[in-house]
Amino acid sequence: MGRQAFLPRHGTVRNLANRIHEQRVVLARGPPSSGKTFLAWSVHTYLRGQGVKSIYIRSFPLSLEGGPTALDHLVEACHMQGFAAFGHSILHDKFVFLIDDAHTTYNNSELWLILDSVNQDRLANRAGISFCMFSAFGTPDRGVMPHNMGSDLLVFNKDQRLVLSDHYYYLDQRITLFYSFAEFELYVDMHLQSRGSDYEICDPLKRRILAFTGGHPELVDAFMHLCDMWYEAWYKDDDVALIDFDDDEVNKFLQIPGVLEGALTATVNFAGLPLSPESFFPPEQEFEVLRQVEQSDFEGILFDPQSEAMLSCITKGWLHMEESLEGAFKCYFPTMFHERLVGYLMGVQERRYPPPPTSELELNMRMRNMTIS
Repeated sequence: MGRQAFLPRHGTVRNLANRIHEQRVVLARGPPSSGKTFLAWSVHTYLRGQGVKSIYIRSFPLSLEGGPTALDHLVEACHMQGFAAFGHSILHDKFVFLIDDAHTTYNNSELWLILDSVNQDRLANRAGISFCMFSAFGTPDRGVMPHNMGSDLLVFNKDQRLVLSDHYYYLDQRITLFYSFAEFELYVDMHLQSRGSDYEICDPLKRRILAFTGGHPELVDAFMHLCDMWYEAWYKDDDVALIDFDDDEVNKFLQIPGVLEGALTATVNFAGLPLSPESFFPPEQEFEVLRQVEQSDFEGILFDPQSEAMLSCITKGWLHMEESLEGAFKCYFPTMFHERLVGYLMGVQERRYPPPPTSELELNMRMRNMTIS
């Protein structure tokens, strides 16, 4: 596998840093491999470069009865990163806390009460600390899920929320976890340049990749490595430097059910998808929820906090919850490729499609020798 291109996302980083400064408490939700950790660390590096006392916390410690308090953990994080901090006085300092894996804090009511207090300070124009919570899942307005114990006092207004991708065009904030269109274009260019620009991709194929991925960083990377393999298998020996969307090999690869799904999921650690080598199929109750979303024709289905299967689909990254135009919370697939994969699995279950390749096929290692008929 080739070396992954490094996309700095300067504009997104600056915009998010400004948003944190303005709003004091910001929530960034996205499924696994959606770029949260990279973005959090990039913002941390940028803020440090601006002289801001930024504190990056990879994973907030568990809240244990009789153990250190949430405030103790915040103070300790400041000390560990070289800053003097003393008890409650840090609440009125200018620290910026960037908390990764923030969904693990949803049962820490003390921390979420601190976040609510910071938000109240913002409304009263009182100076103090700021937070950005990078979470794998959560409700759009509170972060904390209905079954969690964290404080539900804090309500994130729409300016305090990042959206997943440009797909949510009706939301005005437009700081996205996924690559924007311009960032996607830049990533493709940088990936090809890192190879020495030995081949190019036609614009229709670029558009199809963007449509499938929505800019999902790891899925985009998986598609680009798939293009690398196409080039090595079908173009390089013939001295052809352009992968064309209409080429027979590419067209068949995209059209035959199961081939694209198997190749992509085998390429980069399942491309961030919630799959396992033993079986592509989720548990049946979860799969029924996914079927409902797939049959909704991109409209999504209403969030049901009483459905354990739906909650599981959300926490695993199969589904993403967002606020609809009508103001209802709905569950959608994070990308069109998630939707395509579920549609394919439905076809397998109904015996319309052949079963998916599993670990023993090693599809990504044998492309040069495979034939598509």
